Amino acid sequence: MEHHSIIILFHPNSITVRGLEQENVVPTTQFVATFIKRVDVVHRMPEDRSMSVFGAILKRRTCRKFASQPVELEKIFEIITAGTHAPSSGNLQNWSFVIVTEKPKIRALYHHTLEQEAFMSAPVAVIVCGDNDIAEKYYGLRGKRLYTIQNCAACIENMLLAAETLGIGACWIGAFDEEKIDAMFTIPATVRAQAILLLGYSEDEPEPKEQKRIENLVYFNTYGQTLKKPYLVYRDYSKEWELQLAQLKQKWADVKRETNLPSPTIAKEKTEEFFKETSKKVGRFVENLKDEEKVRRRR
Repeated sequence: MEHHSIIILFHPNSITVRGLEQENVVPTTQFVATFIKRVDVVHRMPEDRSMSVFGAILKRRTCRKFASQPVELEKIFEIITAGTHAPSSGNLQNWSFVIVTEKPKIRALYHHTLEQEAFMSAPVAVIVCGDNDIAEKYYGLRGKRLYTIQNCAACIENMLLAAETLGIGACWIGAFDEEKIDAMFTIPATVRAQAILLLGYSEDEPEPKEQKRIENLVYFNTYGQTLKKPYLVYRDYSKEWELQLAQLKQKWADVKRETNLPSPTIAKEKTEEFFKETSKKVGRFVENLKDEEKVRRRR
């Protein structure tokens, strides 16, 4: 079955489709039937998915090599539908989507996207567009320059998580020649292509990525102001115990070194002092455990 590029405009209570009436383009009966079926349920999200939100967030990885297996049209629409449920400034929902399934067009995008190899295997590309005029009408220059970008970014993240839940690999492309893309897909001047999402079944399992530690990214009340021990805010005492244990080991090493002194009285005093201090710290550890257990029960 041959597919053609179509533009889908999602509105709060309706959907507009452009592209089916193109000259010399006659979609097959099967395509039309499938399309009409999807339009009928396009605003209804799946009631049950096995993967949790946090599961999808943690598992999601960028896919840059796709298998030849085609992506079901129904899944493409589910992914786009998830995107349209994202928040937007004033609920403008000023996004639209160009679905590209023609392989020559997808491969041609390779030359206008810094020659990113993912375009050579992806079976589907979705160009996410933002309507700047609508945002500027309601929110002025800030709406045009910022809100549309934020709206589409939220939409894209929803799409990425939906793709992960459906077992579809995805790649968010932000580097491309806008003029070339506009010309290829007849995108009007009032609309700006925000990103290209490549979709398809992954050829291999993407490698895990390094994650920055959250305590290096979070500030409190003022930018740049960090907590000395942020893990204690979350009642995560394991890190503190590690630090205390390291200090105790160092202290014990110092005590053993000092007990080599000729005076046995000094050695005894140092040893007793160490164990007395250690006993206090162990007591505090136990109290922390009790506090943690109380918090857990209240939850």
